[in-house]
Order: sequence, then C-alpha cells, then structure tokens
Amino acid sequence: PHNTVDVIGVVKSCGDLNELVSRKTGGQLFKRDLVLGDDSGTQVTCTIWGDKAKEDPSQYQNAPVLAIKKVKIGDYGGVSLSTLNSSQMVFRP
Repeated sequence: PHNTVDVIGVVKSCGDLNELVSRKTGGQLFKRDLVLGDDSGTQVTCTIWGDKAKEDPSQYQNAPVLAIKKVKIGDYGGVSLSTLNSSQMVFRP
C-alpha cells in the first residue's frame, strides 16, 4: 500500500513530456513534472504519469488551481508527489 494524500494547489510550472523505459517491464512510460504551490509560498513537484502526462499541456497554463486525489508521497530529492493509476485530477475545483 502506498502513502497517499489529496492535494490542491496552483500550477506554477509545467515541464516537458518525458519518455522513459521501465526497468521492470521494459515498456514505455510517459511523465511530466508539475510544480504546485499554495498561498503560503510552499511549492512541491508532482510527477504526472501515463496518459495524464500525455494530455494537452495548455491546460496547465495561466496558473489554474488543480486538485489531485490519491497522490503518492515520495522523498525523491526532498518531498515529492507522484500520481498513481487511481489518481483523479480536477481543474478549477
């Protein structure tokens, strides 16, 4: 079981789509890093995986509020977040 949380924040930046090869399966993986922030100035990187990463990046422009349900907490380079297959994203909730 993963440690998961629900998050809401303003999309501060959206990285490029990256294509990787899974070490486990050898299959193709897609990811995109978002930086989410709140009104306290705190920011965290959230990695979006799979089909969600391949969606039109223009939806992240103009600092939309984004809520993500069920993101995994990680410690890659400090605190980080990562979507799962079960994660749900809602813009401007």
